[in-house]
Amino acid sequence: MRATTFLNIFLVSLILNVWLAKSDDAEGSIHPTFGSMMGGDVVYVTSEDLSGKTGWTDENTNTICIFSDGRSNITVESHYINNYVSCITPRYFKVGQVDVTVKVPDKENSIIRDIHTGYILVDPFRLIPGIVRVEKDEQNWQVPGHLVQIKWKPSLLGKRNTNLDLELWIYLESNSTSSALVEWKYFDTIASGILNTGVYAWKAKSNQANQIFGALRLVNSSWSHNGTVPCLWSDPHALAWQMGDDFRYDRESYSHDSCLSWFTANKDTENFIADLVDCPCTDQQAYADSAHFQVDALCNGEPDKEPCRFHHEANICFNAAFASTSGAGQQCCYKDDGNLLLVQDSRSGGLASKAHPWGMSPFDEPNKVPGLSHWVKDVIPFYYCCEWSDNCEIFLHLRPGNDCKKYSPPKAAIIYGDPHVTTWDRFNYTFNGYGEFLLLRDTNYNITIQGRFAQPSGSTDIKATNLVAVSIGDNSDIDDNDRTLDKVHVEFIDRTKTLQVRVNKKIIKFGDGLTWLDVKGLSINRAKDNDKEISISTKRGSGIRLVANAYNIQLFASIGEEYRMRTNGLLGTYTDTILDEIVYQNNGSSLGISAPNEEKHAAWITWRITEHETNFFYNSGQSFSSHQFVDFNADFNTPGIPNPPGISNEELTRTCRDNPQCRFDVKMTKALAYGKVTYESSVQASQAIFATEKMTSCGHLETPTNGKKNYKGYLQGQQIEFYCDSQYTLIGSSIRTCKMNGYWTGFDNTCIHTAIFVVGSLAAVALICTIIFFIVIYLRREKVTSYNAEKEEAKRAAKSENIPENIEDDDLDDGGFQEWQGRKPSLQNLSNDDEEYRPGHPFHLSPSQRSSLSENYDPTLELRLKNPDARLSNVGLDDNQFGMQNGKAPESWV
Repeated sequence: MRATTFLNIFLVSLILNVWLAKSDDAEGSIHPTFGSMMGGDVVYVTSEDLSGKTGWTDENTNTICIFSDGRSNITVESHYINNYVSCITPRYFKVGQVDVTVKVPDKENSIIRDIHTGYILVDPFRLIPGIVRVEKDEQNWQVPGHLVQIKWKPSLLGKRNTNLDLELWIYLESNSTSSALVEWKYFDTIASGILNTGVYAWKAKSNQANQIFGALRLVNSSWSHNGTVPCLWSDPHALAWQMGDDFRYDRESYSHDSCLSWFTANKDTENFIADLVDCPCTDQQAYADSAHFQVDALCNGEPDKEPCRFHHEANICFNAAFASTSGAGQQCCYKDDGNLLLVQDSRSGGLASKAHPWGMSPFDEPNKVPGLSHWVKDVIPFYYCCEWSDNCEIFLHLRPGNDCKKYSPPKAAIIYGDPHVTTWDRFNYTFNGYGEFLLLRDTNYNITIQGRFAQPSGSTDIKATNLVAVSIGDNSDIDDNDRTLDKVHVEFIDRTKTLQVRVNKKIIKFGDGLTWLDVKGLSINRAKDNDKEISISTKRGSGIRLVANAYNIQLFASIGEEYRMRTNGLLGTYTDTILDEIVYQNNGSSLGISAPNEEKHAAWITWRITEHETNFFYNSGQSFSSHQFVDFNADFNTPGIPNPPGISNEELTRTCRDNPQCRFDVKMTKALAYGKVTYESSVQASQAIFATEKMTSCGHLETPTNGKKNYKGYLQGQQIEFYCDSQYTLIGSSIRTCKMNGYWTGFDNTCIHTAIFVVGSLAAVALICTIIFFIVIYLRREKVTSYNAEKEEAKRAAKSENIPENIEDDDLDDGGFQEWQGRKPSLQNLSNDDEEYRPGHPFHLSPSQRSSLSENYDPTLELRLKNPDARLSNVGLDDNQFGMQNGKAPESWV
């Protein structure tokens, strides 16, 4: 059978060369439109040329399928069955769209027709796998030697009596200096010849090779291990269930050694952290920044979902929409209160990734393969360090998440209701155009976002319009071969109140595990477990989040700082001023914001796109002109419009309060329910605008060892309270507050054992007392030394004046006399004209000093001190008057 198939392909190749001039092209469709990049799926291609071709059978019709990703062509086996051509998808290491060409000869092999379509490759982690590992007891898949079980749909592999082989394949990446390699490699056959019953269980055995990452594959027993054949794959996972005995019997020690080996091998090469974007400060900021972040499908904040697999304390996580220049990724996780959760505080915080979970173009290289490289570089080390051993701090040292201290929020623009527009520069207006219009043109990268506006469904008499579809793609003047973006069309389906996504005309049905899609230049994410919210990010730093409500689409657009002076369209010109928001597209002239509404509307209407410019797709029987209404008349005289019949002022106020957009929409649509949706949308719009304001973060503060902290976050005004465990005492500030300047109040803190604290405190007190004692001793010694020096100086001075040597020391002080008749002379009374008397000398008194003494002052004192033997009578004084003894001074005087 295999030989016959290859012979048929060879014959068809010959026919192609002969009849190339007679070939014809046709557009076909493919089902399903997407599948796993791991290959082995059966897809069906059809077109009008294949319908009703009687006489064409599998036996006499030679068809081939060619898959092309722009770098290589892969030819695979195909069969013609009932107006369809079935093809087997080949294995890839990339995501996004690949071209599919089916070459079909007619029954006489006279004309070869090429049927062209496309197939979208998806990361296998985003799909429900063909083989489902039953995880009744998850630990059974974590340790060798336990019973494990798988399930699958038998119809996908043929009849129930078909014999199947269950194989183990391993994924390998090598980035040596000699070669770069990514491959799936057959490793072992778990079981052969099992029946296609849809369930199989076996006791896992140890395998001494210790291959840690791979997947299971089910394939028909008669087919080769290699080649492109129909098969089913499990999810790629950690192969702990088949590891060797050293892992089986001592998993913690084995994992501990593996973690340390990983750390040693990577500690000097992990320099990608500085290349990562900073996390938004709150979950609302992350929601608003669709240009740079997308919701993590495994932790998307759904209230009824189980806790996030690796982030139990997180309510929701976001991933950077695209890899950094080195291929790395940033995850940001948030608590229930919306504050950022850091891995420095909890293992549930967001992590950095050496390989972005969604890969990096061109993908099929080490560290860039979507999903698979991330497991090799980040997830398996996480298992070794955090899941299977107690070394998570080692892992987090090389994979720390960023905080928001340096995060710069985007600029936001919003459309909601009948349509109310908020531009990048916060100018608000109402637009009632009917048709397809340019919302944003990036003049640097030729990216355009377009909007389709139409009247509410079934309401041709209402002078209001809704945003009902949005498209994103390159400018129309870009050649198809040079396009940097695939075309994406998102449309509001009024019947289901949901959003339908088309990529290059193909309808993408999210569900069955598919929540995220990476196509050329774009990342598309279905954030919630329904089709009411879609986010699209471009690699050029712009993004949109679309939300379906009961009547229309609510659009939240975001762009980075680099878009300044580069935008035009209905969402405005990003220039930080509202003076240039009302611009005519045809001549570039602008109107003032106070211009009449009719003139403003005339300017905005000029942003209508042409059929050549459109990025929209049209259903059968419709065209570009089907969605244009050039003569639609909008009503601008809102204050003059009376309340709709049956709606009182009280009802209007109760529904809208003082919200002008809500009141406008009630009057225009004549429906309170419409106004209520507008009111809710306006609240969400205000929250989104607020979320794009810069928030001040003071950065992370460590929890002290042997202590705890009670905190909400690290933003301005938020406080952190520190306290210590029992028997420990806090040293430093117990409460610290984030200030407006980005710094914390207070001082760093630590917790020390209370016994050590008491002993240390006593030792400190003793040390302080000892220091004070020695300081006092030192000062007293210095004072005595200074006093003795002054005394010696005074004696030397007295000697130089021939003062008798028998004067006692107690008669000397700084003022000349220590005491005299109860009074102490003051040298402060000396005047400048007393220079002949040396101040401070004990035996020379100036006239001013004498006059300052009391009336009992003895005028002979100076004379008798100079000459104790002198008699007072010689100077005309009576000895007895001054207590003289035989004309001599008593000894107490001297």
